[in-house]
Amino acid sequence: MTLTGLARALHRVGTASDRSPFALHRVAGSLVRAVREHPWTIEGPGRPDTVAIEKLGVFAKHGAEGVMVMVAPNGTTVALKMLDGATRASTIVAATLLARAGGLSDSDVSALREALPLTISGGGAEVGVIRPATGI
Repeated sequence: MTLTGLARALHRVGTASDRSPFALHRVAGSLVRAVREHPWTIEGPGRPDTVAIEKLGVFAKHGAEGVMVMVAPNGTTVALKMLDGATRASTIVAATLLARAGGLSDSDVSALREALPLTISGGGAEVGVIRPATGI
């Protein structure tokens, strides 16, 4: 599946209504509502997906090998693949992409950045921080 195909599919899930006349859309809408009401069910308390859902009201889910999907409350959707397969930066990268596409505010992304474990340690000390690149 391409990232475009994944984004289209998750956009349909993330924007579905549990009041739709179509059963499949009702089920998807119920799923999204349940995730937004109980974010810890996606990844567990305090984990990046859960924090993003709690802070931003998005529908977010990591996948295997660094794949990440995120749907903003207004329906703006991103799907990304971290080339190294790691997931540590994917939540903040996805939120930043949503903000650049108009789905989230920069202040929402800043608040999320503060809530995520993005510091890098080495030799028992904090030596850096993960942050999305600017100007891309």
